Amino acid sequence: MGFENLLRRKARSILTLIGIAIGIAAIVALGALAEGLLAEFTAAFGSSQADLVVTQAEAGASAATISLGAVDEAVGEAIGRFPEVEEVAGMTIAFVPMPDIPYFVLFGHDPEGFAIGHFQIVAGEMLAARAPAGRGKPILLGRTAADNLGRGIGDTLQVHGSAYRVVGIYETGTAFEDGGAVVTLDEAQALLKQPRQVTVYLLRLKDIGQLEAARQRIERRFPDLSISRTSEVTDRMGSMAMVRVFVWGLSLITVLVGGVGMMNTMVMSVVERTREIGVLRALGWRKRRVLALILGESLALSIIGGLGGAILGVAVVKAVGYVPAVASLAPGVLTPGLVLRALAVALALGVVGGLYPAWRAARLVPLEALRYEGGGGGRLPRFLPGGMILGGLFRRRARTVLTVIGVAVGVTAMVAIGAWVEGINTSLSALATEADLMVLEADIADMQLSAIEERVGAWIAALPQVAHVSGCVNGLVALEGMPVFSVRGYHPAGYAMRHFKVVEGEGLSSGR
Repeated sequence: MGFENLLRRKARSILTLIGIAIGIAAIVALGALAEGLLAEFTAAFGSSQADLVVTQAEAGASAATISLGAVDEAVGEAIGRFPEVEEVAGMTIAFVPMPDIPYFVLFGHDPEGFAIGHFQIVAGEMLAARAPAGRGKPILLGRTAADNLGRGIGDTLQVHGSAYRVVGIYETGTAFEDGGAVVTLDEAQALLKQPRQVTVYLLRLKDIGQLEAARQRIERRFPDLSISRTSEVTDRMGSMAMVRVFVWGLSLITVLVGGVGMMNTMVMSVVERTREIGVLRALGWRKRRVLALILGESLALSIIGGLGGAILGVAVVKAVGYVPAVASLAPGVLTPGLVLRALAVALALGVVGGLYPAWRAARLVPLEALRYEGGGGGRLPRFLPGGMILGGLFRRRARTVLTVIGVAVGVTAMVAIGAWVEGINTSLSALATEADLMVLEADIADMQLSAIEERVGAWIAALPQVAHVSGCVNGLVALEGMPVFSVRGYHPAGYAMRHFKVVEGEGLSSGR
């Protein structure tokens, strides 16, 4: 009987199903991408054959800053002398722009270190400690990257303004690495203008049973470093939690809009079937049975919509996998748990969305329901303007209120997200509020990766058209409760410092 009632208004039921399906698809698709990003970071470190990972404390806490971490090679040399440590391998991770791939992952490895061993060469040859003269700078491409960029052995590849020759194609089994490239550690340091600096150190121990002893020794010697097991690196990334919260928040907003639409549909169904419900009550149906009927219809809608949304979400994840910019960084990872959570949300939506209409139907008095002829749900106060338009809306107050709530939730989400994006743009623009020109390094994926020597600024300042030049160092660090905290560095006497109005305390001084 419940399905027959749903099919009475096919268009309305289909629109309700679409609303629910879109919300569930958002949960599945966005959740899969977030889990994929987490899984790729974990796999990248887990497959390195390392027992411990050493990073800057701030970088180890944020995925946004891990690629910007800088640990001096002197630290690695000191750790390598600890009795528990068998081998230390430095590694750099950077993001550079490539055609159709704004964030292309570039790894720097020591060709003689143990960490490069998990890059399995499937074509060409491995990197050599010293490249033959006159043959160009060597680079390894992941299988996925080679396909996306259309490059093969012997081809030339422009990376960050430098020309490289592809000497090998590798596979690791992780999309994060297979969608990137590998150069020698020395070359990566020169490319990123970070001499004797690495992003992380990978440690192999003589005895895994000495892991905690090694960790404590390193922490005592270098308290400003973060020491983690390979499986713990992503657990310490506070920004990963932010990604999950953002994904679920955005998805639940979409689900809420669909839920309001479903409640609206069920309310309309109860109103239209008032006489029918009255007949059922007169024939002996108890309130509990009427409640179960309406709630069952709501659950049927949510289950069908949830299954359709899960299928749609899986399809979206598969389709996004063909987009190089996404597939190389965060391929979707679909898990039974994710799909079950999405279906649980759909089921909860059915219960919540059907409770009020079911309660309303169960409260109908049989005699009053049998006399029901339809029409307005009350008169519109005469003092309100709008005439027949508002009169039509106020005939079904509950339906109108639910519709307004659904629209309001959608508009609120659009305004909030738009304001957030605009706020980021405004903050970035504020860096150069009183400047006429901003100079950045060319061909970088992110402004934080720009590195310009001070002598370039001095040369620009000497130009007759230039009045002032101010250098700025921009970076991200992690603080307690704030995984991504922006820090900028200026010369205290520089012209750009005029932009900052000190309202408490005193300004910076170069004498400190």
